[in-house]
Amino acid sequence: MKKRKSIIQCSLLTTCLTLILAGVCFIQSSFWAVAEDEKKKTAQVESLKKIVKPDAEWRKILTPEQYRVVRRQGTERAFTGLYWNNKAKGIYHCVACDLPLFSSDTKYKSGTGWPSYMTKRWIIMCLTVFLTVGVTYRCPAPLIFTPGEGWSYETPGSAGEWLRDRAEDQYTAAKDLYENKDFKTSLKAAKRVIREWPFSDFAPGAQYLAGLTYEAMSRDEKAFKEYQQLLDTYPTSEHYDDSLNRQFAIANKFLAGKRFRLWGLIPLYKSMKKTTDMYLELIDNGPFSEVAPKAQMNIGRAKENQKKFAEAVIAYEQAADKYNKQPNVVSDALYRAGMALLMEAQTAEYDQGAALKAIDIFTDFMALFPDDARLEKARAHIDELRIEQARGSLMIARFYDGKKAIDGALTYYNDVVDILNRLLNDPDHPFAVEARDRITKLKKNNPSPASNENTETRS
Repeated sequence: MKKRKSIIQCSLLTTCLTLILAGVCFIQSSFWAVAEDEKKKTAQVESLKKIVKPDAEWRKILTPEQYRVVRRQGTERAFTGLYWNNKAKGIYHCVACDLPLFSSDTKYKSGTGWPSYMTKRWIIMCLTVFLTVGVTYRCPAPLIFTPGEGWSYETPGSAGEWLRDRAEDQYTAAKDLYENKDFKTSLKAAKRVIREWPFSDFAPGAQYLAGLTYEAMSRDEKAFKEYQQLLDTYPTSEHYDDSLNRQFAIANKFLAGKRFRLWGLIPLYKSMKKTTDMYLELIDNGPFSEVAPKAQMNIGRAKENQKKFAEAVIAYEQAADKYNKQPNVVSDALYRAGMALLMEAQTAEYDQGAALKAIDIFTDFMALFPDDARLEKARAHIDELRIEQARGSLMIARFYDGKKAIDGALTYYNDVVDILNRLLNDPDHPFAVEARDRITKLKKNNPSPASNENTETRS
């Protein structure tokens, strides 16, 4: 029995080697034929004269769409062209010069949405792969490479257990594997549905499952891209809103400090810019979705994390403008814009333009939303900003004082006293005490009429 088995194995091996040798011989001869064909085609092309016509004439000959594609390097939208799904036999010709381009025999379904053709050279290469893989497909291969997924290890006997012959069955297998927390194999199964049956009813679900699986594997960047693929490819899917929500949740993780991965593998760095790009992409996907206003607000928070307070204010103002029919969004946007300006004012040395604008925004906030729970905080922030105004004026007054510019110094010292006495009712504030002391000394040492008149006016 063992001897017979060995004989059979040897026979099979001999047969395989014979087939491979025959294939190689065929390929070699075919390559010579292809080379000759290529020479003939090259000679034919070189013998052709270039067709030169004025642009106006091309516009008359071609339709607007043909002109855009042929003369202006345009591209038809995927899955919309006249010939992308055409199955008629024949030869495809150039619309401009009528030269034959491709035979319908070399047309194949690429899944890209545009007509795709193989040359004879590609056919031969495919034959080579078929002979090689077809003979050896049953051989053990624990290390497997999958396009788009990379290398993976499969124990002997496990390869192919998750493979199914129908889209529905393959999708069901992917879901079962996901429920059993076999995320790696679940991902393979889901991506096979997308790859093999991209137009089936189960492809959108598989695409969404791929995103969930990457999330379960803590690969949030990849998950975000998978959800984006669903939004781009299957805009009518029942998973559209869920994908938007998942993208928002992922972006929020990075806003909170989650690190982006180097080469998709090693978590190394934080990036508020990449986080902002995620929110922008999300808003573009669903500008009127429930998460869009929140995403716009979080762009402002990302800018605050970068200390880019002016850009944060712009983001909040855009939120208030875009979603002006949502009072909660507007109130939150105004308050956050005021807070961003407050932080900017606290970092400024002399320029108190941010403080003045913040006061205006908080004042509008209090007028528009008198019942908001943050009303008292807004009032307190206005007081903070008044002190920032006084501090800014004091800094300028000290500058002029040091330069012996008496009139300028007196002007800004009086501003300090005015802000703290009249607007804050705090005459004993250290800024006010210093300002009054310097006014007294400057008047005593420089009793000029101009200075006295200025001082009396400002007081």
